[in-house]
Amino acid sequence: MESLGLYLNELRFVKPVLDGEAIKQMGVAPGPLIGKILNGVLKAKLDGEVHTLEEEVALARKLAKGL
Repeated sequence: MESLGLYLNELRFVKPVLDGEAIKQMGVAPGPLIGKILNGVLKAKLDGEVHTLEEEVALARKLAKGL
């Protein structure tokens, strides 16, 4: 039940600052890759691996090159 409470009270509100438009401006073509990058950034944010917009952008660039 603690996990459910954590999700309901905190985690469901966590969202990346970065959005699809910003990723397109990095040169990524519109399409499913943008969603994969955003999901990777969200996962990293939930795991506490990124905290700032700059860290999100750096991770998005890294993911774009690796996918």
